[in-house]
Amino acid sequence: MWAFNEETVAQAVFDCSIPVISAVGHETDTTITDFVADLRAPTPSAAAELAVYDFALLMERLEAYRNAFSHAMQVQLGRQKNRLEGQKLRLKYLRPVNQIQQKRMYCIDLEGRLTGRMKHSLTQQQHRMRLYAEKLKGLSPLEKLSQGYAYIEDEQHRVVNDVRMIEPGDKMQIYVRNGMIQARAEGTREVAYGEGADTGSDI
Repeated sequence: MWAFNEETVAQAVFDCSIPVISAVGHETDTTITDFVADLRAPTPSAAAELAVYDFALLMERLEAYRNAFSHAMQVQLGRQKNRLEGQKLRLKYLRPVNQIQQKRMYCIDLEGRLTGRMKHSLTQQQHRMRLYAEKLKGLSPLEKLSQGYAYIEDEQHRVVNDVRMIEPGDKMQIYVRNGMIQARAEGTREVAYGEGADTGSDI
């Protein structure tokens, strides 16, 4: 083993471009080559194990690296896909056609609400008009005439609403539902209606 202590051998090992494993003798043996070699092994068997890498372990590590890389790629692709989907939705929302469609739907909604309010208001107004029409109908002279009442005027076209406005022999116009009657008073009689007593007398 002394040859591995020679300067020329040690220099050759040091200058060698190929990696050198020093495994001279047994674990307790030490040579100068051990200090200049790229790697020292305690025994030749150990050197063989160091020189030949465990292929199964290598494949296992490569598989682990491949899985980690694939997972990282999937995560990155998922993020980019989500980002693209977001940009796609945003672009779709900002398209002029979409903006016009949204404005159109907004106008349709406003039109529907306005139409509903107008119908509601018209219904209320129609109800009020019917009430007013009924009140006017009740106050209409023609309605009163159709119920058997009459409208009387004297010769001066004054409304006769008091028996004391008429003297025997006075002419009158009596208006009924379908025309006018010319009449002359033969006499009058004053009556206090609603008081339960006849306080008048014939004239």
